[in-house]
Amino acid sequence: MITHEQLIFTIRAIYPQITESDHGRKYWVGMPVAGDQQTGDAFIAEDRDPIIDDEGEISGWGSNKLWMFEDIEQPTPEQMTAKWAEPGVQEGYAESIKPLPKTQFSVREFRERFTKDEQIAIRAASMTDMEVGIVYDDFQTAQFIDITDPAVAAGIDLYITKGLLEPHRKAELLTPQPIE
Repeated sequence: MITHEQLIFTIRAIYPQITESDHGRKYWVGMPVAGDQQTGDAFIAEDRDPIIDDEGEISGWGSNKLWMFEDIEQPTPEQMTAKWAEPGVQEGYAESIKPLPKTQFSVREFRERFTKDEQIAIRAASMTDMEVGIVYDDFQTAQFIDITDPAVAAGIDLYITKGLLEPHRKAELLTPQPIE
């Protein structure tokens, strides 16, 4: 059974020019559900309008496609199923939903990346060296530490220059944490 998200991924694999933000604006994907469980394959949604007869009664249902691309033909269910079954497509989907590694840390989490000896050396130096003190204060008062921020790397470089950290520690301290 192909899910809502898998079908969106498959449509984008068929038509790479379709963007993530097109879903919900230029096309809609739906899926049959019972309660909170999906019961069948996801599909490109259609708007079902009632057909009203001369007496004002519903005599049937019409269909308005919700595929709003004028220059891109709507893929058929067979095309989408075949694309999903192609080698690499399901693996690509699995890769696309992997959580990104953690790059933002609370002050405490960031501090815990340092050894106790490093913490003591930096804390002691922050009381006598104003440059170290400013970086230390910035780290301690931040709402969070983003290790991709160039200012964080510059602060670690200062600690290395002042002899408070070994040079190899920079890469370790700036390595994102895998999320499992």
